[in-house]
Amino acid sequence: MERVIWGNEMDTLGLSTLVSEAVGIDGRSEVSGVYGVLVGCSLMFDGRSADAILNLAADAVQSLSESYAEAVYRVVDGKPADHRDRDRPLDRSLDTAVSENLASDHAIELPDAAWRYAITLRTVKTVTAVLVVRSERAPSAREMILLKVLAQQTAAAMVTAELIDGKRRQSLSLQKTTADHERTIHRLSRSVAALERRDHIHEVLTRVSASGVGEAGIAGALHELTSLAVSVEDAFGNLLTWSPPPTPGSYRPVGGDNRADVLRQVRANGQHSRDGDRVFRLIRSKTHTLGVVALHDPHRRADRLDTFALEYAAAVLAVEMSYRRSLAEAELRLRRDLIDDLLAGTDDTSAYSRGAALGHNLRTPHRVTIVQWSPEIDGDLIARTASRWATAAGLHPLSARRPSMIILLTEDLPEPESLHRAISRDVGNGHGWIAIGSVAKTPSCLPRSFADARRTLRIQKVAADRYGSRRFDDLGVCRILDPGDNAPAVREFLSEWLGALMAYDDEKSAELVKTLGRYLDCGGNYDQAATALNIHRSTLRYRLGRIRDISGLDLQDVNSRLNLHLATKVYDMVGNPTVHHGGCPD
Repeated sequence: MERVIWGNEMDTLGLSTLVSEAVGIDGRSEVSGVYGVLVGCSLMFDGRSADAILNLAADAVQSLSESYAEAVYRVVDGKPADHRDRDRPLDRSLDTAVSENLASDHAIELPDAAWRYAITLRTVKTVTAVLVVRSERAPSAREMILLKVLAQQTAAAMVTAELIDGKRRQSLSLQKTTADHERTIHRLSRSVAALERRDHIHEVLTRVSASGVGEAGIAGALHELTSLAVSVEDAFGNLLTWSPPPTPGSYRPVGGDNRADVLRQVRANGQHSRDGDRVFRLIRSKTHTLGVVALHDPHRRADRLDTFALEYAAAVLAVEMSYRRSLAEAELRLRRDLIDDLLAGTDDTSAYSRGAALGHNLRTPHRVTIVQWSPEIDGDLIARTASRWATAAGLHPLSARRPSMIILLTEDLPEPESLHRAISRDVGNGHGWIAIGSVAKTPSCLPRSFADARRTLRIQKVAADRYGSRRFDDLGVCRILDPGDNAPAVREFLSEWLGALMAYDDEKSAELVKTLGRYLDCGGNYDQAATALNIHRSTLRYRLGRIRDISGLDLQDVNSRLNLHLATKVYDMVGNPTVHHGGCPD
């Protein structure tokens, strides 16, 4: 009679004893069943996952007995879950029967009277799963032994699989941790290298800036740091410096014809930008754009640290250019203050020291020159042209702007005609006046030179030839005449002595006043006067006869000749006072 082993009796018997008894019951014919269990169990140790092993065991139940696996439960953290549907709530009677006796094998009785048995898959320490087998009748002892052997081997295989899987996960985690560590080390190495390069950039550009080498030195340092060509422009797009030499023959400023819009957009985002093959950064001081520094990068290889070097160079250049601009503005203020004081009147001692501080020698004689042009011309353009001309002429000018005039203080007597031509060429017209005052041997005499220059300007603006230049020294006796202060007296004097002749010239388009002036200039010499007027001697005699008839004056009388000669000189200076010549206000 065969002995049936139920419940936990399996735990007290060795596997070999159970197999032997199974074989002894039915003889050698039973070996195939045991062999099938062993073959099935061997498949469980071929690297499958715990879930796959449990599925294999559930499928093997039917091959080892006349029963089948009705339900399979996986036990996780001491709680069962439907292995075939992990999300299904355990709310059936079968679920309850399994859960209540989870630690032991036991029969399950349900209302349908079918035979069910819960086989626990467990090791010494834990329960891994539960197989609920079902059949029409109770299995034989041999079948139960085979099923329990299957259960025991399945539990061992699942634990082994979980251990292997844990080791695998641990290995993968270790590999990932190692890879992450290596990447972290690599990032740290790159960060350290980047920080070292940043420190090097900071050190080099700070040192170069402090050395006072200016834009050229900073551009050269930026080229060494980036290996890219560097250009520095001023606010107007003029190329200030290029590194490395030589400077290109032609240069297109950043933005080209659309420069204003490009710079406006860059100011708005406050970052470096690209213009074709160039990466550039604005050089700014507060709200003022001082210029542009650019890396020429046709192959687009500039990296993040190159742009950092560009941005730091822009900051260093901003300090450099702001400092130079501040110095220039301070010097300009000092020069303007000095000129204002010199023109208003100051003592010689302080003027000498202040001039020396600005690099200007006021111990040599100076003159004041006034330049005035038609109102539509830009005063800055006139001032730049006048200063450039005077500097090129070696006159060491001090210059100042007034609302309607440019004032130059120079060490020597300028050539006014040359200055007038230079300004006319630059501004596009010759509608201007240049007046040169008297010489001032000391600074305290400059107010007098300034007053003489203004007097000369007033005389020049009402002269017959209107536009041009005039020296105070060339005014002669007309120095005592000022058309601004003495206009009524001048008109009366000219009307008294030349009124009839001026009226005749206006009516007949003649040149009797001019003829009289040249005749008197030549001391009454007929031949010299005719040559100066480019007329025949007989024509000169005829005109002189008409002058005597019209004026009623004796040209041989000494007083008449003196007054007529003076009147013609005044006429040359101021023209016909009855004719309006216009001009800019003083």
